[in-house]
Amino acid sequence: MWADHETSIDLLGIGYLKDAVIEIIKNSELLPATIGIFGDWGSGKSSLIRMIVEELELHENILVLEFNGWLFEGYDDTKSALMETLVDDLIKRIPEDKKKDVTLIALRLLRKINWLRLGGKAIKYGVDAMTTGGIGLLTSTLSDLPTLAKKAGELLEEINQEKLEMLFKEETKQIISRNIRSFRAEFKELIEKSGFSAVVVIIDDLDRCLPDTIIETLEAIRLFLYVPRTAFIIGADERLVKYAVRNRFPELPGDRTDIGRDYLEKLIQYAVRIPPMTRADTINYITLLFLQRKISEEELNKCIKWITNTETIHEGKTFSSKEVSEIVIDLSDELREDLILAQRIGPILGVGLNGNPRQCKRFLNTLVMRIRMAKSRHIELQRRVLAKLMLLEYFRPQFFRSLSEWQSVQEGIPEQLKLMEGAATLFPENENKSGEKAGKKFPEVEMWLQDQWIVDWLNTEPFLSNIDLRPYFYFSREKLTDISESVRRLMPEAQTLLNNLLSPSEATRSNALKKVKNISPADASTILNVLIEKARNTEDHSDKNSPLGIAIELIKVRPELSAEFISFINTLPDAELPIWVVTGLEAALKNPPQRPALIQFLARISESTTAGKGLRKAAQSRLKILRGEN
Repeated sequence: MWADHETSIDLLGIGYLKDAVIEIIKNSELLPATIGIFGDWGSGKSSLIRMIVEELELHENILVLEFNGWLFEGYDDTKSALMETLVDDLIKRIPEDKKKDVTLIALRLLRKINWLRLGGKAIKYGVDAMTTGGIGLLTSTLSDLPTLAKKAGELLEEINQEKLEMLFKEETKQIISRNIRSFRAEFKELIEKSGFSAVVVIIDDLDRCLPDTIIETLEAIRLFLYVPRTAFIIGADERLVKYAVRNRFPELPGDRTDIGRDYLEKLIQYAVRIPPMTRADTINYITLLFLQRKISEEELNKCIKWITNTETIHEGKTFSSKEVSEIVIDLSDELREDLILAQRIGPILGVGLNGNPRQCKRFLNTLVMRIRMAKSRHIELQRRVLAKLMLLEYFRPQFFRSLSEWQSVQEGIPEQLKLMEGAATLFPENENKSGEKAGKKFPEVEMWLQDQWIVDWLNTEPFLSNIDLRPYFYFSREKLTDISESVRRLMPEAQTLLNNLLSPSEATRSNALKKVKNISPADASTILNVLIEKARNTEDHSDKNSPLGIAIELIKVRPELSAEFISFINTLPDAELPIWVVTGLEAALKNPPQRPALIQFLARISESTTAGKGLRKAAQSRLKILRGEN
């Protein structure tokens, strides 16, 4: 298995991004600078930052400091924690021969940080403290507020709450402002006397923090901006930071969608975005993961060099057994099997996971865990069979559920799967005939064959129709992924469309449905499954704008997903189905391959003892008309 954390080994081929950041930091003319390392969750931000840190630490005249706001969340004021951490770490790292010159400056800085920390709390809690008798403790702590203490004492005699509150806040804010100005000047002096050519501050995992912590961290960074010789490297999912900014400053004028972008653009001078892996990148990444566990470090470095060379990148080459055998002398049968698996699942994971390295690694870890669990029960699972079923589980969960039900009542070898593999043969001239034959016996099968992803999956070796699938489904009883991870896999455009589809505005939903036609099949399927999960957890479907209704509208514009929806709606209790679902489905399922499944659904509802009377009548009425057409 593979550790799910950052690494300095460049398996992603992103060393060129590291070089770009290093060049900025080493160029004194570009400092001070703020550099954003942006990428989706699991894209490799922390690994890139780790590579940057390791190279910077080779330069004795560059000091690298690290801060993780997530660790302080809930325990301290984030702005103060950041400033205190940086000053404290800076002092510890300054050479002994220079500490004499900077000790006094450092003490003044730390004292000011305490003023800022206590001043913020004073604004929040000070009035209550004064009116409840705690003013003595508060003013002694804030001994930098002699005037305030005197005036507050006078006001206490009058017990004028409104004047007291106004005075306390105004005076405290003025003191904080003075301390910030002098803090910047003294921090600049501290760096100049430290002897370092650059002080680089690493702030990673910012997107793991709550919105308020994100904003406090960014505001603290602003205190240090334009201080010579400093560089801040911020690692975050750009979308989450923008969301935090929009929610923190709702009063700002202009389009709310632009507020977060504008704020970030003013703060970040150099944006480095980690691109998603391509199909070839994904295959090569999975190949390197397998190789990493079984070859020497020297051989691994040669493999990485092959993958990242100019010719490989330009031609989109993938690292197959042939190329690996030229580098790795002892290529075992097990490793050859690994490389074959990488070539087969890599393209599907590359498209379905939008080139996300962490998702790929988690997929492989789950694969290994299930094989090990089976071995502990003395059951041997074939890796390629399990991997193929897991792809289905991950990207077409509704079909995975259907296949699970089929195999459970047919001793692990479902006839539907055999018919589908025959219909989706690699020989196109046989496809229609086989599909019609399969559809007559199992109407839902013909609908599934309209989904090109399913057809491609069926054509991927190994073929499963003669394999007993029971043990594979036994060890797949836990869910491979949850709905939150599915949403995380969506491309930014698709995430926006999903939010718009769930909007209360009819115009917004209508516009989103038009744009759904243009997104990738993987994103469209994920959006449908999000709607399905929401509909599954909704009891009242009477509103056509409920998740159930939106899902039906979605399959109108993406008919290849209709089998997924039919598979789901057949699992809903008949008593929960609204009357409008009859006309809604008929309008959505217009294609000839979809009609048999529609008729089967209406026939079932017509005879249901739990469906509402109105729904049964509507189904019976439409069923007569449809059968008359046939």
